[in-house]
Amino acid sequence: MSRLHEMTPLQRQFADEHQDTVFRFLSHKNLSVEDYYDIVIFGYLQAVQEYDENPALARFQFNTIAWTKMSDCLGKHFSYENKPKRKAHTVSIHTYTSGGLTLDEILPDRRRDLQA
Repeated sequence: MSRLHEMTPLQRQFADEHQDTVFRFLSHKNLSVEDYYDIVIFGYLQAVQEYDENPALARFQFNTIAWTKMSDCLGKHFSYENKPKRKAHTVSIHTYTSGGLTLDEILPDRRRDLQA
């Protein structure tokens, strides 16, 4: 996968003319534009650049390339969001433990070192 770089005027025009591809993709996937546009647009722009710069891709329709790139971006986003460290169960320090004690009751002097 190549990195995005500044688009040529021709690439900008092409991207503008085919931007409805992004909205059709989001609609087909039942994803809100407000939440997912900023995620898939990078795949779309990458598809525009690669489609223009790689003559071997001319045998495919642009929509095929764009949907593949947008799907890749979406998959990476979901993978990132579903990492265990982002799903950690959080508990308030004021929540009672199974023994009926709060953190302040278990470790009453824990703040003393912080105040020094």
